[in-house]
Amino acid sequence: MATHNLIRWLLDTRELWLDNFSSQVRSAKDLHKVKSSLKFTGADAKHQASFPLECLKPDEQQAIGRYYRAQDKKMSLGSYLLKYLVVARTCRVPWPEIQIVGGEHKKPCYRPRDASSPGVEFNISHQAGLVAVAAHPGTSIKVGVDIVCVNERNDLARIDENGFDSWVDMYEEMFSDRELNDIKYSVNGVRLEDGTEISGGQLGDLARSCSRYESVCVSLTSGEKKCFSSGVIVEAKLRRFYAFWSLKEAYIKMSGEALLADWLRDLEFRNVRTPKPKLAQEAASGNGFGETVRDVEVFFRGEVVSDVSMELQAFEEQYMIVTAISPTTPNGRGVFPEFEILDLEKDIYPLAAT
Repeated sequence: MATHNLIRWLLDTRELWLDNFSSQVRSAKDLHKVKSSLKFTGADAKHQASFPLECLKPDEQQAIGRYYRAQDKKMSLGSYLLKYLVVARTCRVPWPEIQIVGGEHKKPCYRPRDASSPGVEFNISHQAGLVAVAAHPGTSIKVGVDIVCVNERNDLARIDENGFDSWVDMYEEMFSDRELNDIKYSVNGVRLEDGTEISGGQLGDLARSCSRYESVCVSLTSGEKKCFSSGVIVEAKLRRFYAFWSLKEAYIKMSGEALLADWLRDLEFRNVRTPKPKLAQEAASGNGFGETVRDVEVFFRGEVVSDVSMELQAFEEQYMIVTAISPTTPNGRGVFPEFEILDLEKDIYPLAAT
């Protein structure tokens, strides 16, 4: 089954700010007192647009207002906007008439009032200021999306307490034994501060390092000897852990069950490679997207899963985004269009204001 109609959008809320949107907004009565809007701020003068939150329904505004942190408010708002935009563009429904409801397992969905009208399957993910959506017209193809930010939490401090392998064991209910072993003791490679790249094969047994404070050395094929801290290896393995995490999240979100699924350890990913990030100096001259990995193998209870395609893509230095689609093309490789980075003023407001 072709998946060339897949939609993928990314909204960056990191440079947005909420004007007068108090965390105390709890009721419709409070909303009448506060004229709220979303604004861009930052060095780029073109990002001085304003978006009235009244374009959302009162209960949605209240839900946003319940978040304490401004970052969470903005991502919640971004999630609502992308859901509405998917329906408005795909199903040709006027913005005020759109109703997002909780479907199976409370997965947000759009169900047209007229059963003969077209529907849309979509999934949303947000992390550290970015909001991603994957969608497909109709309801015959399921989609899942997950975005992770490797450095958002202070994982390294906890890793330093007992080692990387013990830290990984805290997630043993989510991963199979094979995955846990792969995450703990394998790595695709590392990049040193001077730009030298060392493959997992060149690291050999050093890939099993679980402490960040050892001095290690590797002899390169050129004969040159490179010595560096094992922290480089552990940090590369932490990034790989989040690649596994995001793959699993996207798959189970596609299924509609999210982390409520009781078959997490039965779902297994093999041949996982961490996509190389887009470094800061490189991102300045492009759109921020780094390497893409599409050859991850999916197994369920030891059997190959052939009707799903997964894509794992790096964004900037710390983010990774996974998209899952099913059913997929006959050869098991889905058609993944590039992510479109949306602009609030140009891409969202014109439809919301109608």
